[in-house]
Amino acid sequence: MGQGTQESLNRDESQAHADDLLDRAAQYLPALREAKAIAEPVGFRPMPADGLPILGFAAKATNLYLAMMHSGVTLAPLVGALATIEIVDGVSVDTLAPYRVERFQ
Repeated sequence: MGQGTQESLNRDESQAHADDLLDRAAQYLPALREAKAIAEPVGFRPMPADGLPILGFAAKATNLYLAMMHSGVTLAPLVGALATIEIVDGVSVDTLAPYRVERFQ
């Protein structure tokens, strides 16, 4: 269940929030009215400060490759293929240049 928007900054992991989400879902799926919500830690999608992916090797740990983005599910096939080229072949893919972590320095 979601909060209605992927971009929400709500970090509420309380039982009351879990109950509210379940109540809203039960409006569409009446069978859920008998269910009990269990508050669990929430997995938040990463959102880089500028909204763009962060891709490439870390400057201080050159054996660490970063692939962080909000659209990880939809971009995973493409990013995986391009990251593989960079990691395995040691080739810098020019298409990824705008997404390097260095842009934050």
